[in-house]
Amino acid sequence: MKRHLTTLIMVLMVSMMVVSVAEAGRKVPKSGKINDGVFIDATHGFSITMNDEWKAKVKKVKNPFRLVLTQKKFAVPNDYKDAPDYTKTPKVIVWADTSSMSVGEIIDSLLSKTYKSDQKSKMLKEFDILYEDDLIPKGKKRFSLSDKKAIAWKAKALYTNEVATSASSRGGKRVKGSYGGAIIAVKNGDLVVMLHVMCEFQYFKEIYAETMKFANSITWAEDEN
Repeated sequence: MKRHLTTLIMVLMVSMMVVSVAEAGRKVPKSGKINDGVFIDATHGFSITMNDEWKAKVKKVKNPFRLVLTQKKFAVPNDYKDAPDYTKTPKVIVWADTSSMSVGEIIDSLLSKTYKSDQKSKMLKEFDILYEDDLIPKGKKRFSLSDKKAIAWKAKALYTNEVATSASSRGGKRVKGSYGGAIIAVKNGDLVVMLHVMCEFQYFKEIYAETMKFANSITWAEDEN
């Protein structure tokens, strides 16, 4: 009896291991795919055209953060020439989900100190510019993207970094600088697509222009039918 029980337990353990290996080997569905430099969202159907100067990472399908674009070759401030890792790498995060709020209301809710929601909590996990302490708003601008209502909010954030110039150095230098950030939101029906960008402020004008190119390249599923 004990021998049969032991055999049964071993069979069950092997079966569980096989299932675990199969689960581990199964690919997690992605939020979309990239064809010829164009990201096509698998759930919402919108697309964004990219370029070779940016590295793309497609997120998981259930994640409202759909795509992350990181500039491959970026400028380094003079203060960081000996320690380039301190540079804020230019990065664009694409978020998409449905909402009953207008694009203006969404931006206001993100900036509000009192408004709370699960959706806002998820956004704040990646919208780094909103976490900066010395944040200086640079205004909001309403406009249209492919006849859809859109809004752009910009800000500047002051910072101080203690920079170690080498691994062996005992001391370092104090660098006072600033980041530039923006959130661009456009709405089509109930679907809201947002682009968050952040980088060193001295390069923000150029990086923001690149981000607007991504935003202007957005097409919707119905536009392609």
